[in-house]
Amino acid sequence: SCVPILNFDTERISSWAHDACNAQITEVQNRLYKQDTLIIAAYWAYQLPSAKFKHALNNFLQEVSPRYNQIIIMAQLPQFSGNVLRQYKFNSLNLPRENTMLTKSFLANEELLKISSNYKNVTLLDVTDHEVFQNAPFYNGKLFYDDDHQINDLGIRLYKEVIEDDL
Repeated sequence: SCVPILNFDTERISSWAHDACNAQITEVQNRLYKQDTLIIAAYWAYQLPSAKFKHALNNFLQEVSPRYNQIIIMAQLPQFSGNVLRQYKFNSLNLPRENTMLTKSFLANEELLKISSNYKNVTLLDVTDHEVFQNAPFYNGKLFYDDDHQINDLGIRLYKEVIEDDL
């Protein structure tokens, strides 16, 4: 739930996560500008509804973009209306459960595209239209999600194959 950038609105996350988030922010600040490329990933569908977060993200990009050759923002992967692993188990017991892809992940990616377009060296890496995600949460009949928005080990391998040429 933490995005380790300056002025991240930690008050939105659980109080038990504040110290760890602040430590991550400090660590990221200490490591900035030591590479040519910066990659940013987050649970965007959760973060972007916050105006304070969007302001912090834009300020962060405005500050760091002149000092990087490339900044890549990883798009939000499709999110589902329920836990897909639980749905899979119920379906295997002939107790079908409906589970749909939520639009909020795609809306978050649209917002990220708008944000990234303000900076010449910031790119949104959005692979959600790749064939791997066409029948998500399944690919070739195999489940590649753990819950409503997190991919499992198979999903990680598939995702790596999809993005490696772009990175």
